[in-house]
Amino acid sequence: GGVYGERLSVGVKCPGDTAPLSWMTDGLGTIGAAAGPIGLFLIGNALSKGPDWKALDMPTNLAITFSKMVVMPCIALSTIFLWSRVAPLPLPWGHFCYMTALTVSATPTANNVIIMCEMAGGNRAAMGTAIFTQYACSPIVLTASLSAFMLFLHTL
Repeated sequence: GGVYGERLSVGVKCPGDTAPLSWMTDGLGTIGAAAGPIGLFLIGNALSKGPDWKALDMPTNLAITFSKMVVMPCIALSTIFLWSRVAPLPLPWGHFCYMTALTVSATPTANNVIIMCEMAGGNRAAMGTAIFTQYACSPIVLTASLSAFMLFLHTL
């Protein structure tokens, strides 16, 4: 990949198999490729048993969901609005950058929190319940957020 990779002829691998540290870059590539599926296994394990409503009280659960699914997208929308006014990015790249930042802020919590909870030995049942609630609310809240984002980007 990268800029130098575009200048190589078709079929040439960079770095090549004879590079001094190709074994290390291949190993790191394999580990990186496994990160996504491992995260999905951990999320699936956390959500497979369903929510444990006793592990996380309802006001806390709703506050987590409201903060992640409503407050964070509003903060991101405000930040992107200011950014687009102070230092606008050229089109079409600006819209791609803005939409990516807004979408990441609006989607439910997932891989990184579950992995941190798994590694630190935290309360997996509580995290699973919080994530379950976010995913349960996401069809309505995420649709509203993405619609608002598209309306905002249309005005730029």
